[in-house]
Amino acid sequence: MTVRGWVLRLFSGEGVRPSHWPSVRLLPILVGVASASLGDLRAATSSLDFATAEAGYAGSPSTRGYVFTVTSPVLVTGLSVYDHGADGLAEDHTVGLWDSGGQLLASAFVPKGTGSLLDSSGKFRFVPLGVPITLSWGENYRVGATFAGSGSGGDAQFVNQTTTTMAGGMFFVHGAYVSQAAGLSFPGEHIASGLGGGSFVIEPVPEAGVAILGSLGLLLLVVRRRQPAPAIDRRAKKRTT
Repeated sequence: MTVRGWVLRLFSGEGVRPSHWPSVRLLPILVGVASASLGDLRAATSSLDFATAEAGYAGSPSTRGYVFTVTSPVLVTGLSVYDHGADGLAEDHTVGLWDSGGQLLASAFVPKGTGSLLDSSGKFRFVPLGVPITLSWGENYRVGATFAGSGSGGDAQFVNQTTTTMAGGMFFVHGAYVSQAAGLSFPGEHIASGLGGGSFVIEPVPEAGVAILGSLGLLLLVVRRRQPAPAIDRRAKKRTT
């Protein structure tokens, strides 16, 4: 049985006899094929989440997001936009990430519609960055997305959110925005209640499937090492004198 066949039989619920188990030498290949066969076992982890939020709308062109503090190094792998109702974006957005001094660290274009995937929170649509960005601990950063200012005809921002949490040892400080600004602009104004639109995703966290696969690999290694030695035929031939 091939390694790929072994993986597919294992995860499809079919029995796999020990005689089908691949050699220990093939464990690295097994892991690689499992990833390719089962798809991506990791989810794009949302940096921000909350229990509930109201919808707010921009009445003029603006960039809207929030300020956050990093307490341990974080790897940003994509930028995102809030999709109220998770039913698709009504307009195109450009998302930016800045340091506290206003230097743009990364930007990305998130198209309207449902073409961009939802992150782990189910509230933001993201696009991956070509080169991930590492954020330093102890620093404040800002993230924001452009809004056309179409009022209720455009996309909503989250306001008056409850139970706001951030992943990766980060903390939400307050909302940030800049109004009357066409195109992506540093959101230097503050608002406590939110008006957030832009956000980001961080280094994905392996789901249970990865841990299970690793455990199976260890089990395979132990069993292969504990296989009994071949039986020895102890019937001695009679000596002739």
